[in-house]
Formats: sequence, C-alpha cells, structure tokens
Amino acid sequence: MSNSRLTNGVISNYAEMKRRRLVHKLGVVYETTYEQTKNIPKMIKSIVDNTENAIFDRCHFIEFANSSLDFELVYYIPTSDYLQAMSAQQEINLKIMKKFQLENISFAYPTNNSIKIVKRALEGIRKIYREGYRYKKAGVILYGLTKAKQTRGLLDYDRENSDSIMNTLDRINERYGSSTIRLASEGVDKSWSMRRESVSPCYTTRFDDLVEVKLSL
Repeated sequence: MSNSRLTNGVISNYAEMKRRRLVHKLGVVYETTYEQTKNIPKMIKSIVDNTENAIFDRCHFIEFANSSLDFELVYYIPTSDYLQAMSAQQEINLKIMKKFQLENISFAYPTNNSIKIVKRALEGIRKIYREGYRYKKAGVILYGLTKAKQTRGLLDYDRENSDSIMNTLDRINERYGSSTIRLASEGVDKSWSMRRESVSPCYTTRFDDLVEVKLSL
C-alpha cells in the first residue's frame, strides 16, 4: 500500500461510535405457514422495542432463497459502549430463538447430513402423498451447493458431531463396499430394481462397453 493512501485515508475509531447500525439476515424453513411468515416482522419488532439499548428500524420478508424464506432485520444500538452493544444484540437473538420456538417456527440451515436430508424428504413425501395415484420415480437436482467449511449459520446445528457420524459412514462404505451401512429407511431387502433399459453405455469405465471400430481394407 502506498504512503499517499495511508496518509489520505480515513481512520475510523469504532470504539467511539455513538450509534451502531446492525443488519441481520434470518432464514426460516419453507414449511413456515403464511400467517407465521406474515407475523414474523411484528414479532421481531416487538422484541427489539422491548430490549434496552436497541432502536428498531425495519424488518421485512425479502427473498425466496434456495432453501429458506429470508428476512432482513435492521436496528440501532445507541451506545458507544461495545459490551453494552453486544449484550443487547445477544439478548435480541435469544429472544428471537425463544419466540420462534413458542410459535413453532424453525430456522433454516444448510446440511450435508444424510440422516437429516432423508428425514426431511420423508416428511415431504408424507405431506404430498395421495392414495389412488400411480407414482413414478423422478430425479433429484441439488443446487446452491457450497463448501461446508465456508457455510456456517448464526444458529447452526451441532456440525462437529454430525460431520463425525457422516465421515465414519463414508469411510466404512469406502472400505467394505457401497451400502455396507445405510439408513434403515432405505430398506433391507429391496423387492424392486431400477429400470435400466435406456441407460447409456459406460464408454470410459467398462471394457464391455468400449466402442468397436471395424475397418475394411
């Protein structure tokens, strides 16, 4: 960095700030009902209004994200005391957690835990399943993927314990073969098999599928 940039730059002393503006993004699961979603800004406004050293600015439902309904909360902490500001922020976060638990509102968070993914998938199937209809298996597309180490939420679950379980399952299956250990919901003895009439040949991984070229001289 050049000396001119250092001498011409603005130095901010955050310890002397008289008012701090805090912006938080909260994500809730898509199972959240319309009424719950509509009332979330009111709940949060009430929480901030009843917290000492906090001034509410706004809270809005801002986005249908990949895996969550996102809200943006903005409020001010009118104090230069850093510890007081952090205490007010902590109090607001804890009150939001408690209120959401009472209202049966769940926070959304990313996961690579197969147990949690399968559990949610089964919950979704039970909600949409209707008797009397014939169903056909369809594909599943995963998107919005990020590196696990770079994705961490304010209200994240016990990731260390979850990762330990998943890594253990992966190592066992890599050593002893695929599906040596699997979730009970996958079934033990499958009475069905995939239809593979139109499966593409494995040109690069199976000798039997190599293309044969015949030349006539």
